[in-house]
Amino acid sequence: MTFQTTKIENGTIALPRIIRQNWDKADILIFPSQDTLLIKKIEKSINNLSEIAQRISSKPAVKKIIAKEIKLYRKNK
Repeated sequence: MTFQTTKIENGTIALPRIIRQNWDKADILIFPSQDTLLIKKIEKSINNLSEIAQRISSKPAVKKIIAKEIKLYRKNK
C-alpha cells in the first residue's frame, strides 16, 4: 500500500477507498500520541468455548472430549 495524505474536516477523517472497502463496518481502536494517530482494526475475538471447539480440526474422538469438557465447565460455572 502506498502512503496518501488526507484532511480532517469537521472531526472526520476521509480514509482511502481501499481501506474503506476492506474495513467496512470494522471495529477500530485509535491511539493518539502527540503528532501521531494510529488506527488499528480489531479482529474478531472468540466469545465462548463452543467457538474454540469448532475451530479445532482434530479427530472426532478429541472433539467429543472437548465437548464433554465444555459441558462440565458450563455446569460448574
